Amino acid sequence: MRKVSAGGSFILCFIINVFLTFWWSAPAWILLALHFIFGISVWWFIGAVAVWFIRILIGMILIGWASRCSVPDAPKENKNPYSATNSKVFGQ
Repeated sequence: MRKVSAGGSFILCFIINVFLTFWWSAPAWILLALHFIFGISVWWFIGAVAVWFIRILIGMILIGWASRCSVPDAPKENKNPYSATNSKVFGQ
């Protein structure tokens, strides 16, 4: 299986994650509406958006770290007697 390189795609993946998890920002938008309706501080909205972004970043960092933890299998001896690479089959 082809291994995908992680070089230069962090920002693109972050933007895609923001669009895919847009509904997770609903509490922030509710807080913004409460700012205009009841006059609560706009910092609650900014804090909720910051928590949303930080959650996406932490998730991306953890998934990226987990993908780099894989160790390739060590090469194994071919014990198949019918294998084409076996020199006994071709009489060599």
